[in-house]
Amino acid sequence: MTILHVEDCESIRELFAALLGAEHDLIGVETLDEALRVIAGGVDLVLCDGTFPLRAHRPAAPHWIDVVEAAWEKATPVIVISGDALIVEEAQSLNVAALRKPVAMDELQTLVRLALRRAA
Repeated sequence: MTILHVEDCESIRELFAALLGAEHDLIGVETLDEALRVIAGGVDLVLCDGTFPLRAHRPAAPHWIDVVEAAWEKATPVIVISGDALIVEEAQSLNVAALRKPVAMDELQTLVRLALRRAA
């Protein structure tokens, strides 16, 4: 299964790659532009930070909703992961799976398994 991880912090992308990369093909990107290109090509699941840049070298902003909309057009499940409680609440109000940072890795792995199982 292919998982897109949208996260502007390189160390978090590396941590998720170490955690999930043995079982899945993990594609890490840091901007909205990159995320939309990868989603258009097709993935099985999107893990999305709450805030990240539109393009390289731009300030971070809450672009997660743009990622969710693009993924939903492809019927791809999304898990939003944010340190901002308001983003987590807003995502959950839209019936999007969401976790608050810092994330318990076992909880993340369980949620990923469930999302991929439901999508299959």
